[in-house]
Amino acid sequence: MVVIDLNQDKAMGDVMDLNHGKAFAPHPVNTWYGDYEDCKDADIVCICAGANQKPGETRLDLVEKKFKYI
Repeated sequence: MVVIDLNQDKAMGDVMDLNHGKAFAPHPVNTWYGDYEDCKDADIVCICAGANQKPGETRLDLVEKKFKYI
């Protein structure tokens, strides 16, 4: 699994978090920070995008905002 983000530090942190959970995966999973070139032969691509939570905004407000994207 390749994690790609404009914010490289965040992506690398996400990879570290995912790697901590690998022991609980039903089968071996390789996870690393990469770029779009790493996805050229991928069978599945998942794009996760959404709005950030603003100061004073509740998580429920954020969920309602994100449903507008779906």
